[in-house]
Amino acid sequence: MRRLPAPEAPPPRAVGLDDWAKRKGHTYGTIVVDLDRHCPVDLLEDRTAETVAAWLQAHPEVTIVARDRAEAYASGVTQGAPDAVQVADRWHLLKNLREAVEAELRVRPTLPWSPPPIPEEALPPDALGPPRPADPDPIYPDTPSGRRADAARQARRTQRLGQYEQACALRQQGLSMARIARQVGVSPRTLCRWFATRAFPERKRRTGETSCLDPYTLMLHQHWDAGCRNATHLWRTLRAQGFPGSYAVVYRYVTALRGGLPGRSSDPARPAAAPRATHPPCLTAQQLSYLFVRRPEKRTPAEQTHVAQLQQHDPTIAQIATLTETFARIVRTRTPGELPTWLETVLTSGLPDLKRFATGLQQDAAVRAACELPYSNGQTEGQVTRLKLLKRQMYGRAKLDLLRQRVLHAA
Repeated sequence: MRRLPAPEAPPPRAVGLDDWAKRKGHTYGTIVVDLDRHCPVDLLEDRTAETVAAWLQAHPEVTIVARDRAEAYASGVTQGAPDAVQVADRWHLLKNLREAVEAELRVRPTLPWSPPPIPEEALPPDALGPPRPADPDPIYPDTPSGRRADAARQARRTQRLGQYEQACALRQQGLSMARIARQVGVSPRTLCRWFATRAFPERKRRTGETSCLDPYTLMLHQHWDAGCRNATHLWRTLRAQGFPGSYAVVYRYVTALRGGLPGRSSDPARPAAAPRATHPPCLTAQQLSYLFVRRPEKRTPAEQTHVAQLQQHDPTIAQIATLTETFARIVRTRTPGELPTWLETVLTSGLPDLKRFATGLQQDAAVRAACELPYSNGQTEGQVTRLKLLKRQMYGRAKLDLLRQRVLHAA
């Protein structure tokens, strides 16, 4: 493989850049993909601006470069191909938007919040069942094993709290995220989540008393009473109404019904309360941010109703939702003419995290190109996934020269 000549190909005109992990969290390289021919053209030994600039200087025929919003790639392209058009990846634009929206929603005093429940007198008589206990029993009761589990959980919390406090102290000293991650012993992604929440993130204790099927049990019982006994048909019916679970969850519940047990989906052998009406769930800031970024036509009727009620309840949330949907539409439909108006609206609003996001967009010329040109980094991400497969097939022989040959010739 090493002695094979490089495959012959026409010079690339439009390329995509993305990083790939030699060893995740430690060393990274860069893959260069021909966006017109849909195939990789080279692997670079690292992801620094100097390496990218040197490669582009050796390939002056490149006129379009699609990249993510990493500063190293932006600087490398500017140095190596100053006349090339840089195109920001649209997926990363929506990802950065969602993160800014989540940061805005975290400081809202109305979250988590759900619409008021339906009055019991407005429900059908058979929809009411015996009330559930307010505080369900935890998984571990007051037993020796339960006490040991509580002690271990407390020890883990103490360790995480110490790491969090150490990370905050190092952050105040001005250290970089990568250096803090190495000293504290957590991943940079965990640090970003800690600093975004601006408070120590407590972990929710699982009780084993909830299931993704709970909001849909009333509907399932209605179809069951109507004579439908096919688990696959019931699962497809619930999926059409927004049920996020798998077929196995519904199958276990239906199996319990066939045996005469009105059991919960999480434990088919355990009887549960009669089906009762469910109320719209409380949405966290993260869940609501994903809901705002999602295409409106892909929201379920329940999600659309929930979003509408949230917007009526809080004008600021309504403003955030409108700005989010507008920018997502600009990116997806590639209408750059609306971008300046959107930026002006955000910069004059009282939303600090969205204003920082808009300021970053103004400073990156590749954003407008992303709203004009059809190029994006989607296929580059796909080539990275393919590269990972080839790398793992080599069982320790994945040196860069051999890996480059395999990636280029396998295309």
